[in-house]
Amino acid sequence: MHILIHDFGGYPFSAQLARNLALKNGHRVAYVCAQDSFAACTTEAPQNIPGFSMHIISQKIEKGTSLRRPFSEAAFGRQVSAKITELKPEIVVSANAPLETQNVILNCCRSRSIRFVYWLQDLHGPAITSILKAKLGIAGSLIGWHYARMEKRMLRDSNAMIVIADNFCPYLDACGVDRSKISILRNWAPLEETPRFEKNNAWAIQHGLDKKRVLMYAGTLGYKHNTSLFIGLASAFRNDNDIVVAIVSSGKKADELKAAAEANGLKNMLVLPRQPYEQLPCVLASADVLLSVLEPDASVYSVPSKVLTYLCAGRALLLMMPIDNLSARIVRECAAGVVLEPGKEDALVAAARQLFNDRDTARQCADNGRKYAETHFDITTISGQFEKILLECKS
Repeated sequence: MHILIHDFGGYPFSAQLARNLALKNGHRVAYVCAQDSFAACTTEAPQNIPGFSMHIISQKIEKGTSLRRPFSEAAFGRQVSAKITELKPEIVVSANAPLETQNVILNCCRSRSIRFVYWLQDLHGPAITSILKAKLGIAGSLIGWHYARMEKRMLRDSNAMIVIADNFCPYLDACGVDRSKISILRNWAPLEETPRFEKNNAWAIQHGLDKKRVLMYAGTLGYKHNTSLFIGLASAFRNDNDIVVAIVSSGKKADELKAAAEANGLKNMLVLPRQPYEQLPCVLASADVLLSVLEPDASVYSVPSKVLTYLCAGRALLLMMPIDNLSARIVRECAAGVVLEPGKEDALVAAARQLFNDRDTARQCADNGRKYAETHFDITTISGQFEKILLECKS
C-alpha cells in the first residue's frame, strides 16, 4: 500500500508506526507533521528507511481564540492537501488535526477518491463548545455548535475510524457513525525510545535534581489541566527541603506557573521549557513520581498519552483524573501508581508523600508500569493490527 499518515502533533508513537509500516511491513509510507512538532524537532529519528519519507508543513497556526485561527488552520490543511495531491497515496490517515485542518484534508481525499481514515485521539467539538461557552456565553455556544456539527459530519464521512478508547463510542453512536467503520486500537509509547534510566543521570545533575525527591509533570499544559494543583503541591512541600515539584512544559500555562511560583516564593518549584525529545528518558528518570492531571469534563474527549510514556520510564505514577478515563484505567489495571478523582487536593498531597516515603511500594508501582509497557507496546504487533485495519478499509 501507499499510505500517507498525517499527525499534526508529530507524536513519537505515530512516527514510529510510520517507519515500521515501511521497514517491517514493506509499505510505502509518507509521514506528514507540523514544523514544531515532536517528530520534526528530533535530531535522531532514523533516516534512509526504504519506502519511508518525512514531510514537514511550515504553516503556523494561530493560538488561542484569535479570529485568524480558523483561517490558519485551513491554510495548514491546504498544505497537507498539496502534499496528498503530489504524492498520490491510496489511503490517508489523519490524527490530532484541528477541525478546520481535518475538514480540508478530508475534502481533498474525497475529491480524489482517496480512502480517508480518521484516527480519533480527541473529540474537539465538545471541548470547543465547553471552552467557548465559558468564555463567550451564547456566542461561544453557537461557535461550538458549528464545530461540533462539522466534526460529527467528518466522523460520519470517513471511510474508517481508528478510535483510541471505547469511551468515545457512545458519542460516536449519537453522531450516527456506522459501528462497522470503527476499530478500537489503544495508543502506545515507543518503548525502545524511552529506556529506563537511573535517576543519577547527566540531565538530573545539570538541574540539581539528582539528590532531591522529585514530583514531575512533563508534557503539554492547556485548558484540560488544572495547574493550580501544582502550586498546591509545591506549597504543601515548601518546608521539605529535599522535595521538588518539577514542571517540564512550554507555552502560556507554563509561563503562568513560573510567575505564580515566583510570586508565592515557591523555591521548591522548578519550571523548565520542553526538552529535546532525545533527552526525554533522562528527564523522566530524574523523577521519583510522575504526575498527570485532567479536568472531569475533559475526560469525555481526551486520553492523556503522556501517561503511556511515563509507564515506559519505570517510575511510580500519580494521577488526578476521572477513574473511567482510559489512562486511569490502565494505571489501575497494572497497579502502576495512585489514581485520584479530581477535587481531592488534600488526598493528592497525601498520596505524593506516601509514594515518596514508601520506597518499596513506589518501586513496585514503577516495575509494574514498565512491565505493562514491555507487554503491550510491541510495535511489530501494533503495526500488524494497524495494517489489517488499513487493508480492510482499502478493499
